[in-house]
Amino acid sequence: KDLAKRFFVLLHLFLKRRYERTEVVFIRHTHEAQEVDEETFFHCTQSGGTVVSTGLDEKRRVIEERYPANEWNIYAAQASDGDNFATDSERCIALLDGALMRLCQYFAYVE
Repeated sequence: KDLAKRFFVLLHLFLKRRYERTEVVFIRHTHEAQEVDEETFFHCTQSGGTVVSTGLDEKRRVIEERYPANEWNIYAAQASDGDNFATDSERCIALLDGALMRLCQYFAYVE
């Protein structure tokens, strides 16, 4: 989590310099995803099976509901230990190819 936090801090600093207004949304997931505050995201321990598509789907939902593409430049980043249920990979590909990549100007994955 330390490496992920460093990456997110650097990305946020870059975005704050580039854009007048920035908002950060933290989404964590195991077998289900939820939007949380920064403290919870970096410090709360939660266990359970990893289903990455739940996090991607929540990211898509938040973007579509609150950040219209014609009003926002979307920069998304995901940090992971690389674990995911094998049966979830096709769903992840569908969410990335079918929705998230067309909604985002930038998408980073850090493992």
